[in-house]
Amino acid sequence: MNLRPTHGEHHSQQPAHDRVWLLTAFLFAAGFLLYFWWVRPLAPTNSPFLIPWWGIGIAFAATDVFVVHLHARRDAVSFSLSEIPLVVGLFLANPVSLIIGRIVGGMAALTIHRRQSGLKLAFNLGQFLLFEGVLPILLFRAVLGTHNPTSLWGSGAAFCAVLSTNLLSGLAISLAGLINRSMPLDMLALRALGGGLVAALGNISLAIVAVLMFWHDASSSWLLIVVAAVLYVAYRGYVSLRQTYARLETLYGFTRAVNWSLKKTPALETILDETRELMQAEIAEATVIPSSPGDLPSITTLGPGERLETSYVALTTAIEGALSEVVRTGRGLLVPRPIRDDALRNEMERRGLKDAVVAPLRSEDGIIGTIMVANRMGDVGTFGAEDLRMLETVTNHASVTLENRRLVDQLREEAAEKEHQAAHDSLTGLPNRTLFNQRVEQAIAAAHDTKASVAVMVLDLDDFKEVNDTLGHHHGDLLLKEIADRLCDVLRPSDTVARLGGDEFAVLIPFLENPKAVGNVARRISHAFERNFELGEVTLEVRSSIGIALYPQHGEDGKTLLQRADIAMYSSKEQRRGFEIYDADKDQCNPRRLALMPELRKAIQRSELEVYYQPQANIGDRGFVGVEALLRWQHPEHGFVPPDEFVPMAEHTGLIRPLTLFVLRRAMEQCLVWRQAGVDLTLAVNLSVRNLLDMAFPLDVARLLKETGYDAQYLTLEITESCIMADPGRMLTELKRLDALGVKLSIDDFGTGYSSLSYLSRLPVKEVKIDRSFVMHMIDDDNDGVIVQSIIDLGRNLNLQVVAEGIEDSDTWQRLADMGCDIAQGYYLGRPQPASQLERWFAENGVFLDPLAPRAVTVADHVPGGRPENIIPLHPARRAG
Repeated sequence: MNLRPTHGEHHSQQPAHDRVWLLTAFLFAAGFLLYFWWVRPLAPTNSPFLIPWWGIGIAFAATDVFVVHLHARRDAVSFSLSEIPLVVGLFLANPVSLIIGRIVGGMAALTIHRRQSGLKLAFNLGQFLLFEGVLPILLFRAVLGTHNPTSLWGSGAAFCAVLSTNLLSGLAISLAGLINRSMPLDMLALRALGGGLVAALGNISLAIVAVLMFWHDASSSWLLIVVAAVLYVAYRGYVSLRQTYARLETLYGFTRAVNWSLKKTPALETILDETRELMQAEIAEATVIPSSPGDLPSITTLGPGERLETSYVALTTAIEGALSEVVRTGRGLLVPRPIRDDALRNEMERRGLKDAVVAPLRSEDGIIGTIMVANRMGDVGTFGAEDLRMLETVTNHASVTLENRRLVDQLREEAAEKEHQAAHDSLTGLPNRTLFNQRVEQAIAAAHDTKASVAVMVLDLDDFKEVNDTLGHHHGDLLLKEIADRLCDVLRPSDTVARLGGDEFAVLIPFLENPKAVGNVARRISHAFERNFELGEVTLEVRSSIGIALYPQHGEDGKTLLQRADIAMYSSKEQRRGFEIYDADKDQCNPRRLALMPELRKAIQRSELEVYYQPQANIGDRGFVGVEALLRWQHPEHGFVPPDEFVPMAEHTGLIRPLTLFVLRRAMEQCLVWRQAGVDLTLAVNLSVRNLLDMAFPLDVARLLKETGYDAQYLTLEITESCIMADPGRMLTELKRLDALGVKLSIDDFGTGYSSLSYLSRLPVKEVKIDRSFVMHMIDDDNDGVIVQSIIDLGRNLNLQVVAEGIEDSDTWQRLADMGCDIAQGYYLGRPQPASQLERWFAENGVFLDPLAPRAVTVADHVPGGRPENIIPLHPARRAG
């Protein structure tokens, strides 16, 4: 048996090709070395006659021509009766004649019948020389020794020699496959050795019987031909059965592979690759006929190697003409070697095609194209009728796959279109409320991990209804589209613009590192509306109102943020401010606020609220000068309730008057105790606009001053700039009444309102307090630094004392000192703290109390955030006691 797995012509890289040539050279070198060193001197056996070299050559040529091929994917194993002439030659031929006959006969069969050349031919001839010539002779003679060739020992020597060289030949083929195709192991060759062993044993046994017949009675040798023919037929039957099984297995693999391609792209490439492997071809090509008459057919070619090309050409050449015939008739086409049609042969040679098989691709509408495989690989000379039937079966499966892919793609497109429509506004193409809510939740989840903020804006057009009523819905729709475009233009790609319905839009700003920056975004949106809208022949001036809510400050889920941004938007529309950030004070639907409302009244009545004190110091000599009284509420169930939450609630429920009087009384009593203990300090208390609108409030202050015995000159009442500008005329009257009591008036959060210099100069104020938002960022933000300097200069020109709050580091302190600021307040000096804890702060910072004097009137010690910071050493000149 001759076992030779065929090597597919993969157009391997040159280094691998060179290594196979080196292996071939080794086979020849080893063969010639052994021949000249050991084989050539050997004498023939003592057989009754010797078969000439040409007789051996004819026998080998016949066994190489009548070969049974077992194909597996792109490889093939050849089974033949070559062991028979080899064994006969070992017994009945001169060693030199056996080697010559093997090489000449094998070369004739390979070049004439199988059309082999080049490396493949050289490799096989090298195998013939070494493994079917020199080595079998040496092993046979070495084992035989001086024994009789026709004895049992001689038969064993023949078995040993042939089986051993068959094994070595298989290993050489596996090595060549490993080198040439970069495979971990040529599994085909190794698997074939198991099945080939049985055939080899049969061939060797038949050959030994033939030798004994020739040796003893040559006249009966004709029986050998009958037995060999029967054995050849048996081989063909066995291989045919194996081939059928192998084809069914590979066809199943093909079907599974192309069906799997429905889940990935492209399906056509998978079909071509699997078809090429299955048909043992070098090239696979698919031609798809376009559905539109004016379009060109698409031709996708895979091979040689892994090269994939797609082109669009008219079917005008002889090859394309053959393809057109397949499309027209619906029947497959076989083009074996040699090609008889001159035009077709010339065109195929031009494209490097040696033979081909073509089968049609079908769909429900008829023939949609063809699949062609070309350049048959392996020992089989060319394609045959069986290959045509196999390709037709393959294309039927491929047609189903392509049709399924088309349906799947169509369903995917329809599903994607429906999904897009469900999540987007049909007029503007923007995300709708559903998709916007999803993105808000995603942004919140991401911000939770990165500790960033998220901004949700709700934008409503002012007087949009008049546009629809006056110009019609067509112009209204044009306006909405133009607004959508402008919003997208002024925002980042990572932001989301959505249309919630009607004239209401929403904006999502994710990953907001500085919440203050949201104002800049809102201003950019407002500026986008300053340009008039050109709608055909109509020019419109449109303005918008924007409401803003921030995560996590104003809510921790998308629904809450959208609701509160909506509340802020309506507040902005009422105030005509352009945009407004959510303020819980203006949210009458806050559930927590509704729950705390009755609790606040009880807390005031039961004195459950506590006054905290934040120290103030002279910014120049760092001497302690006073405190600001700040109210704190530690609820037994809800925990710490911030003033920004309960103070607005008190304003809207009428509780601000008793709340303010509570703070004034408690703070004045405590500061009076400290003053009596030797601490020279002033007291500052914040007022609400509701206090100033209460005509009885100055009388209440006068009463408290009298009842507590506190000196009015050490009491400072702080009013925000925005409160004063809410009703300037009335505020001026009430401030004059408070000034007449002898208290000092201060404008809090100065710089955030819109007061004019002329009005400011008329107010009976003695102090301005710079808003903390400017102070905290003045080191990093030059604009804030300029504003702070301007306020200090203004205060100096108007003979006003200037207080800076929000100082958190030494650089800010020093910068304010250089600017000429008077008083400092902030965490760098000390946090707001209960009276008892402030007394410890006094001790730690050199503010000594009289040890015999009364101490704090409250012993509560609820300081959110832990122990206060005590950083600034106070100047000794300001120590009391």
